[in-house]
Amino acid sequence: MSLIIAYALTIVGLIFAGVHDFAGMGIFLTAIGVVITLVHGLRAKYKPVALIAALAAHAVLWIVPNFSPELVGKLIGAAIGIPIAAALVIGVLLPLVQSMFGSEQPAAPARPEQREAPGEFDITALPDIVYDSNNQQWQRYGVYGDHVLYRSADGQEVNVYNAQISGKSANTDKGSLHWY
Repeated sequence: MSLIIAYALTIVGLIFAGVHDFAGMGIFLTAIGVVITLVHGLRAKYKPVALIAALAAHAVLWIVPNFSPELVGKLIGAAIGIPIAAALVIGVLLPLVQSMFGSEQPAAPARPEQREAPGEFDITALPDIVYDSNNQQWQRYGVYGDHVLYRSADGQEVNVYNAQISGKSANTDKGSLHWY
């Protein structure tokens, strides 16, 4: 259980005690918050100083409003204002300043790079020269839709289809072709 719940119970207890003149309920909710903090601190194996500080925060939540209500208002304003100011700086001003003075970051690609599904290979990415098992060269002759045509020096032809490709080789009717 989060300590936020424990401190929220203390704040709700403080509101009950101050607004509704029902101090018993406020003390009860604060006691629950203190017990939650104690259990959480013991389970998380806090060091004694850290545990005492976590428990003392409940007392501070009760003491500060009684002596300085204006400070509470300022703290609440800061708790709301600081995240809003940070969001404005990060979301609006920072990109504006970067666009005015130029950014050293490379522009994002127009289209995210898509990976082929398993078993698919972009046949247009095949190299111009491939080799058979005897290291004989085969020259790419053309790309024809779903296959690439290669010709050897002695005039033989072989078609390489997508389904025949695995890694950097292809198993064809003329044997295995590989490339680097």
